[in-house]
Amino acid sequence: MLDELVGTPRWDGEATTIEDIRGLLQMALDERETSEAYALFQVWPVMSAAAVMCHLHVVESESVPDMSQWDGVVHAAEADHIGPGAQLSSRKELNFEGGSVIIESVNFAFSDGEALLLLGVDECIPQLTTSVVRGLVALKDILRMVREDGKVFQSVPLPGVPVDESWPIATDGATL
Repeated sequence: MLDELVGTPRWDGEATTIEDIRGLLQMALDERETSEAYALFQVWPVMSAAAVMCHLHVVESESVPDMSQWDGVVHAAEADHIGPGAQLSSRKELNFEGGSVIIESVNFAFSDGEALLLLGVDECIPQLTTSVVRGLVALKDILRMVREDGKVFQSVPLPGVPVDESWPIATDGATL
């Protein structure tokens, strides 16, 4: 499937080469060797030589900062098999000689008071973030974590996460 990308336009308008594709695959292998993530996966969200790294980290909850201190936007999030958490989104502009680019990242954080589960996408351009986040949301909702002792990970509300007001849904639609 990836060989179908050869010849497609790259971000700079030039044609994608097999070396471009090999370089992106090698980048993922190199990152996997040094990453502390529990799981790391490379996503190719569009039919182009553009790949994004996604990660799943599990760390001690002691190291969790107050979510209200996040340098970005914090929303309440819910995972079907995990419980309440937060969606942490950031956006910034990187300036370089000859121009600038906007990059974004989206992460989901869940804690049971002992461990923090962090699922996210590395910083990338908005067009890729949009494509990857749909899959990340789906993964979040099927993800389940069971500890070695058999205890199922069940998150609790994180400090500093605003409570989102839900809209009441009636059988005939939303009511305001």
